[in-house]
Amino acid sequence: MSDFDVTRNMRIIDALKSDILSDLAALYKDMAGFGRKADFEDRFAGIVTAAYLLAARLGISFERLDDKAVSLLRLKLLENPEANADASRLLTFLNGRNET
Repeated sequence: MSDFDVTRNMRIIDALKSDILSDLAALYKDMAGFGRKADFEDRFAGIVTAAYLLAARLGISFERLDDKAVSLLRLKLLENPEANADASRLLTFLNGRNET
């Protein structure tokens, strides 16, 4: 890999990290009472998308990231099965998406 490729990759990684932090900061502001549901959706979509793209830049496949999320959710549900119905719904969603 040339110096140019390394520099370019580092810039893309920095931009993705910045996107995540910007969307997270905007989400906090929106949650303070200034946002609408559409704003929340935009922020979460931006964070999730940038996280997937950043992971890919760091050599983690989308499938591997999904697998890790499934493992984490299963562990959370094993530790406390009643703790979070949303975690259970997300696990069902990810499992269904991975079966297609």
